[in-house]
Amino acid sequence: MIAPVILTFVAILLLVPTLFLALRTVRNSPAARLKQRLQRMAGTERNEPVKEYASSLLPESTQAEQVIFRLPFQGPVNRLLTQSGTAMSTTLFTILNGATFAAGFMALFVLKGNLAAAAGAGVITALLPTLYLNYCRQQRLIKFSEQLPDVLTMIARSLQAGHSLTGAVELVGQEVAEPAGGLFKIAFEQQKLGIRITETLAELLEKIDSVDLRFFVTIIRMNSEIGGSLAEILDKLAETIRSRLQVQRQVRVYTAEGKMSGYILSALPFAVFGLIYGIAPDYMAPFFTDPRCQQILGAVVLAQVVGFIVIRKIVSIRI
Repeated sequence: MIAPVILTFVAILLLVPTLFLALRTVRNSPAARLKQRLQRMAGTERNEPVKEYASSLLPESTQAEQVIFRLPFQGPVNRLLTQSGTAMSTTLFTILNGATFAAGFMALFVLKGNLAAAAGAGVITALLPTLYLNYCRQQRLIKFSEQLPDVLTMIARSLQAGHSLTGAVELVGQEVAEPAGGLFKIAFEQQKLGIRITETLAELLEKIDSVDLRFFVTIIRMNSEIGGSLAEILDKLAETIRSRLQVQRQVRVYTAEGKMSGYILSALPFAVFGLIYGIAPDYMAPFFTDPRCQQILGAVVLAQVVGFIVIRKIVSIRI
């Protein structure tokens, strides 16, 4: 009787700091700080020096953010957040992971009272923000890959018209939609700070993991060193990327049936198990009470996951 009380106390103890950090993040968000500065400037303190407001535009990180930034896994997390294109901060992502873990743990522990099952549920729910960001990153990469041939063609036409590479990058940032337009706009804004345009374009590889963009950056660097007709090379690269995208679409059509079969075969045992459990719960009760049945159920789940991964590897053809 004491153990459930202690575990519940520990879960609540983890949830309270999570909520505190969430509130702290909201209060220290850029929007909240801007609102506070505007209210202060519109109030009675109008005679304060402008220097104070200028210095407040670059606030220091809070103590909570400094602690989170020191965690060992923040490097991959920052890269994932950047490449996903979302406005979520590292602090908010860490808070969401803690909150989802606490919610999953407490929900299953209250329902079943099993510590191991509750911990497993907490780990699974804690992966939901990461899965969402991976999905956003993949969708952003697909959209960028579709835009890149037109971007290369636009740059090539601008160079043929007599514009510089910097002017062509600026044109892409103004005329092309997200995500390609935003990335090239960032590259143009960075070069105005004195950085070479080749270096700013190379920095885009940290913001989106695209092989085609890597080819483009390599061509730009080689052309800046040895010269040549950059417009002609970019035209050929754009044509090559378009051809490869067309082949990828055809392969996606051919493998759609295999992917759907993998989804159905992976979901069918769980659907049948849930249906039988809903019709006759007593018949399926040994799977939750008998240790041997639990081991068998765990082995079946593991086999299903491995089978799904194998099917995905078979039908995933890289071009």
